[in-house]
Amino acid sequence: MVFGHMIPTSGLAKSMRNDSFLFNSNFLAQMISPNNPVDGMLWVVFSGVFLFSVGYVSWSLFIKLKNREASLSESAYVPIVVASFFIVFTAYQLFRTSWVLWRWYAYPVLLASVFLIPHVSERIEQHLKKYDTFRIPVRVITEAVVALLLIRMSIVGIRWGYWREPIGPSFKYENYLVAKALNKDVPPPAVFGMGDRAGSFAYFLNGDVLQLEGLVGDYDLLRAIETNTLMDYMSEFGVQYVTSYVEPPPRYSRWTLFSPSPQLSSGPHAEILLCKQTEFLRFRTQHTTIYIWKWPSCGSE
Repeated sequence: MVFGHMIPTSGLAKSMRNDSFLFNSNFLAQMISPNNPVDGMLWVVFSGVFLFSVGYVSWSLFIKLKNREASLSESAYVPIVVASFFIVFTAYQLFRTSWVLWRWYAYPVLLASVFLIPHVSERIEQHLKKYDTFRIPVRVITEAVVALLLIRMSIVGIRWGYWREPIGPSFKYENYLVAKALNKDVPPPAVFGMGDRAGSFAYFLNGDVLQLEGLVGDYDLLRAIETNTLMDYMSEFGVQYVTSYVEPPPRYSRWTLFSPSPQLSSGPHAEILLCKQTEFLRFRTQHTTIYIWKWPSCGSE
């Protein structure tokens, strides 16, 4: 409402497509990759709980169709809603968005761990009691399995959550370092253009930042990305420097930076032409190098 439109530009940016049919192959790759260097097993766990939700809803529908007079118990209402939401959420991300998902988008797993998994475990326990021939009570086995599952999910969340970042590489801290240096060396007011990781960079910078992926901005910025006229938009906006974590080729003279990166989005990509002669700074940290060019970079080319 503040910016004069109802739908956030970030939502529209993540739903942009190259054709009428949109399939988020980036998200699918996350769901089936057990060795994800960023999120580890998080999205594989997400996939398992998604399949669990599909199975639960399908079984509930099967029972209902088999016995139309049967009604759901009151304790099953919330689990059905949670499982259905999990399915719709996943389908929406697969077929209506084009971006990879950050780890906080896995929150439906937490809902399922509270409302769905314990409910199904109790139902299984009640069913197995009829055939209980074990020395160890079925309830003890069920509780142990659920406890191990929840512990495993907690370990995944802690290991790949924010608690891990200060120990290893942290782009937020690297953005703080480069912004601190730029605040001393670049006279204000300066306008920077940056794509991925621009949020924390803008927070620490004493200047303005144009987010080049369209996640923050206006509809004109999204149209510029779709029509590959982002460079014109940047110049009209008053961008003076372009910042990127993406490494240009060695010994390059001219190089094209894509925004957003094809590794992050399967939607439209705008081209940003950058020339070696206008490279302003290579800021090296312990873990990476941040590249900065003056803009416009290649003149009228």
